[in-house]
Amino acid sequence: MCLRYARRMTIDNRAINTDRNDVLRLLSSDVDIKYLNHSKNSRSLLVSRYLSIVSAHLFKGQNSDRPAETTMATKHLSGDSVEPPKVPGSYRFYSMRFCPYAQRVQLVLNAKGTPHDTVFIDLSDKPKWYLDIFPAGKVPALIFDGNFLSESLLLADFLDEQFPEPPLWNCSPLQKILDKLVIESFSKVGTAFYKLIFTSETVEEINFNELVASLIPVEAELAKRGSKFFGGK
Repeated sequence: MCLRYARRMTIDNRAINTDRNDVLRLLSSDVDIKYLNHSKNSRSLLVSRYLSIVSAHLFKGQNSDRPAETTMATKHLSGDSVEPPKVPGSYRFYSMRFCPYAQRVQLVLNAKGTPHDTVFIDLSDKPKWYLDIFPAGKVPALIFDGNFLSESLLLADFLDEQFPEPPLWNCSPLQKILDKLVIESFSKVGTAFYKLIFTSETVEEINFNELVASLIPVEAELAKRGSKFFGGK
């Protein structure tokens, strides 16, 4: 499945070289237009939008007793901005639309149905107020009970423990560490993917082959597990 998707994303000229007007037509109107002025950001936005759609579909109906996400801003806030007021009863989540690490935490928040308000940070022109509270200036980050938490995998584990339903890890300690090793190894896929779409305007065979090679162990792991999924049904 991963190999088929990789080939479609890289061979299909429409997916790789999407025109700016096509992006505007395909995606919601609340997109920060500044990020659509470059084709590379357009491609990244398509991936981001795809993940959001998949997440909404996968977790539809789960934890329906919890309130939905409240988004404070659809624009990326920059240096001269003012931090939006926090929403009572929601956790403040600092993110960036096209950051895969922020998307990782966003998927967990969606899966858990955790009420949160999202503030998008312009990483090329970070707000002074954000640097004041978090000098590293990275995303994702989460304020929880007055504590400023960061690092995507740590946040994902924390949220899974804090909100146990639905569980995202296998209850077996052995299987859990095996799954974590898979996640650690998957970073090679992300590196190869961004190298493919960001280093040139056309698909370079060497970069494409590197992406396919990085996906082969992922496919092998799925075959070993006898499932389309890494965990659960």
